[in-house]
Amino acid sequence: MTTTIGTEQVSLEDLTPFEGNARRGNVETILDSLRANGQYKPLTVRRQGETMTILAGNHTYLALLRHEESGRDACRDWELANDRPCQLCINVDADDPTALSHLIECDDDTAKRINLVDNKAADDGAYDEEALAAILGSLESGPAGTGYTDEEADSILARYEEEDVVEYTAPAVAGYNDDPEERQARMDSHGGENSQPYESRGVRDIFLAMPTAEADELGRCILALREHFGAMTQSEVVLRAARVAVAVMDGADSGLTLADCLARGEEIYAAPADAA
Repeated sequence: MTTTIGTEQVSLEDLTPFEGNARRGNVETILDSLRANGQYKPLTVRRQGETMTILAGNHTYLALLRHEESGRDACRDWELANDRPCQLCINVDADDPTALSHLIECDDDTAKRINLVDNKAADDGAYDEEALAAILGSLESGPAGTGYTDEEADSILARYEEEDVVEYTAPAVAGYNDDPEERQARMDSHGGENSQPYESRGVRDIFLAMPTAEADELGRCILALREHFGAMTQSEVVLRAARVAVAVMDGADSGLTLADCLARGEEIYAAPADAA
């Protein structure tokens, strides 16, 4: 059972760290926060008669001690680097430094549980990285006192900066010679009545209009596929790749492994019976 006594300023000399505290915190990071923000959260202290044992906030206590033991002159460099005054130097009495403490009474078992959960609960937490970046980005004068270095803050912010949007411009579409008059003109220029249009030979054009970069990528893909398929025309490579892709997707829906899907795709491939 825990009984709350109250919250008050307690002299650092009267406080005792929790014996055997398993946590190893970053005292310098906490001291940086205390200088920037002051002590915004009290220690949790168990009072037993004249003994006051810190259950939660042991490293805040150590940071407060370090601030006094290192001499307040050491804060001048911090103040110059961060362009702000040290809140501890302003608000804590140098002759009798104190820590804001929340005083409770409890048994030994409860004291241990409080010490353990205060550390473990922080370990089990996680971050919404986008929300974190939004908060860091809204700070007016850098991340001093947040626990984040300039480099860490910049790295987080860089992951959520808005990307430059490049307006898409549709490629110019060629005017293909598909009308009867132009088709006859092509026949006349290639042998007149003796020439044969594609249709009479069982051949049909399929035009793929795409941006230049995508067309270049398709060309590279076709070259890579020829390494596997062997010597083929571009149209044969594209058709075979499409058949394999369909077989792979159908096989995946049936629970086959990727290797089985690929093998199945190769097995069903066959050139059209009427291909010349």
